[in-house]
Amino acid sequence: MRCNILKPFPYAHDGIHIVDLAAGGSHDIRDELVPGLIAEGFVERGEAQLSLEVTEAERIAREKADAQARLDARGAVVIPDELPTKFDELRELAVQLTDEPIKSKDDALKAIEAEKARRAAAA
Repeated sequence: MRCNILKPFPYAHDGIHIVDLAAGGSHDIRDELVPGLIAEGFVERGEAQLSLEVTEAERIAREKADAQARLDARGAVVIPDELPTKFDELRELAVQLTDEPIKSKDDALKAIEAEKARRAAAA
């Protein structure tokens, strides 16, 4: 992992050949050593690593927001008391309630029942 050097220290990436790392520089440090070196104040994660972590955090936040938006949209779909009997109509309702493919009447009924159960649990 690329790290910024905060305090000078000797380092051997391969465990044999020692290099003196100077404060103010940056160097690739073995991943398993980074937490201890950070804790002791010798290094901090480099900018590239920090931006990767931010990007990953943003990706996770975006995925959570997208999932919540899908749940909100599903919650707005009206599920009638009398379900359609024709597969096409039943499928049209079910695809609005799940990300799973609806290939049969059973798939459609399972999706509708799962959404009903989710709504009941949330109430």
